[in-house]
Amino acid sequence: MFQDTITLAGLTEGTYEIRTPGRVFGELSVRADPVGASRLDAAGQASVARDQGNCLRLMPAVWLIVRPLPLENPPPDTSASGTAFYAFVTGYLYDAPAPICGESKVFHLVTRN
Repeated sequence: MFQDTITLAGLTEGTYEIRTPGRVFGELSVRADPVGASRLDAAGQASVARDQGNCLRLMPAVWLIVRPLPLENPPPDTSASGTAFYAFVTGYLYDAPAPICGESKVFHLVTRN
């Protein structure tokens, strides 16, 4: 979840199902040139907490393989109080026009449950 870029050789452009016999987990879209892609949809279990610089960062449940990303639009209940949350979130990663918390790649929160 929340991977910036994965480079794989040998796949042709198209959509592939990620599945096991009897269960579909999702789809993988392959583009010929992912450089310049402006938005990457993402969803999954994640937590939000403040870092040492007082920035809210989204940390996927599988945080060992990705770094926490700045949360562009924190919910009102986390802005002033500093309250962290753990929830299923949907949103997207994109390159912000101006750095947020010193990073250009940020997470835009759409929903949390």
